[in-house]
Amino acid sequence: MPKIYSYSRISSAKQKKGTGLAQQKEAIKLEELSQKYDLPISSESFVDDGKSAYHGEHLDGALGRFIDGVKTGQVKPGSILALFSLDRLSRQNIVAAQSLFLKLIESGIRVYSAIDDKLYGEGNSDFTDILLSMVYLERAHNESLHKSNRTKGNALKLIAEHQKGGRSENGLAYAIQSVGTHVWWCSVDPVTREVKEHEVYFDIAKHVCKMIFDGYGTGRILDYLNANFQPPTTRKSKKNEGWTYASITKIHQNRSLMGERTITIDGQEHTLANYYPSVLSEMEYFRLVDARQSRKRPRGSDKHVNFITGIGVAKCALCGAPIGSYRNRHGNITYNCLGKTHRKTNCKGWTCAGAHLEREILKHSRLRMSKFRVNKPKDDEIHTFSKQIADTESRIERLVELASLNGDIAQISLKLNECKAVKKELEDKLVLAQINVAKVDGDLSERWKKVADDALDTSNYEARLEVRELMQRAVNEIKVWPVSAKGHKRSFVAKLVFNDGFEPYSVSFESSNKRYDPYQEEKLTKGKVYNG
Repeated sequence: MPKIYSYSRISSAKQKKGTGLAQQKEAIKLEELSQKYDLPISSESFVDDGKSAYHGEHLDGALGRFIDGVKTGQVKPGSILALFSLDRLSRQNIVAAQSLFLKLIESGIRVYSAIDDKLYGEGNSDFTDILLSMVYLERAHNESLHKSNRTKGNALKLIAEHQKGGRSENGLAYAIQSVGTHVWWCSVDPVTREVKEHEVYFDIAKHVCKMIFDGYGTGRILDYLNANFQPPTTRKSKKNEGWTYASITKIHQNRSLMGERTITIDGQEHTLANYYPSVLSEMEYFRLVDARQSRKRPRGSDKHVNFITGIGVAKCALCGAPIGSYRNRHGNITYNCLGKTHRKTNCKGWTCAGAHLEREILKHSRLRMSKFRVNKPKDDEIHTFSKQIADTESRIERLVELASLNGDIAQISLKLNECKAVKKELEDKLVLAQINVAKVDGDLSERWKKVADDALDTSNYEARLEVRELMQRAVNEIKVWPVSAKGHKRSFVAKLVFNDGFEPYSVSFESSNKRYDPYQEEKLTKGKVYNG
């Protein structure tokens, strides 16, 4: 049965203050429509709070749900959608706005505008009504467009002032609130407009970073936060429904942690250094990025962590295939060549008791790491990438300027895309270089010294995870292969290539309780070894 549906969009604090009175007037008007058209009023009302009709955000909100109801038939033809005015429906460009309006009309939905007491889509609607709706929608779009341009112009002015060094007497940045949003761990002084540390959430952000450094995953961090702290409210999430996965899982990718803010206006990025109070120093930030990337949990059950598989370093020396692992019903690990298992190579295959391989690798790695030599990236590497990025940005600006002078748009567009691709590649290299500088901080040797034999216990998840991360950070490659040695039934060699440039470190052992020369450092040449 057709019904009368109410839709409202609240886009400002001023509108929100008048919500109570508006609701009273709306109830009266809906009752009048109900009596006039002999239709019941739906118990479901549709309200979009803070959703922009200019950017079409409301189409993913309450209005979007109403439109879905029309498509599925839940909202019957002949129903009336009651609005304050047509600009509540859309402030997008005239093509998009009119298309939305006409699709509702074509679906048999009538649209009522209270401001002009007009019902669109009535049986006697004529060309004048359609033309009138176009005028209203076009005017609404132009008003929003002019407001958007004023907002962008003001933001660009504030950005320029910040980049020129404009700060308060306290050395703090002035807030730019007309575009974008601020991070949850900072706040804006309503009087001075200074961007400050939030009195509660700034320390929480620091603690979250510490938990990431300590190896805690997103789930455990969220459990801790939800058990101890009220989550912050944001413009997108006004209800305290708990700390969200999205707010934590990618926090290590947010350069705002070191005080940087990026504002995008008309596709152009503007980077503001020292905008936020810094949660981390630049070095600490890139160490956080590396810690998060290196500490990814292995696939499968959280109870199973292997030292050398799943981190891309372990290979069979005979065929070059990756080394895999499996566990028996007692939880014992067996390492094996996947070349034969997955039929990727002609390798005869082999299996090795994980306890013996891990014991030898752990002992020799601790011995080897006691003399680990830090290879720090060249000092000028970061400077070189930064300069190349700046040069590329200057070239992009010249191309944009050239395009505005009515040059060969197609050719300029092609070169512009090439420059943007080059810039992205350089930025990726810069981040990698910064991570490398941060990760070679000389703490690896100290961390290895703290590793105890209890990591060999397959049930000691945290200790094994620590060894796995240290292996990933310190070792470039591990090759394992079986060898035949007189008097030993099942012998193996493991060759470890560390990332400090020293000679590879080889250990030999038997896949039994009996071992030979466990601390001997030597180059073994027995057997045909894959060198790829």
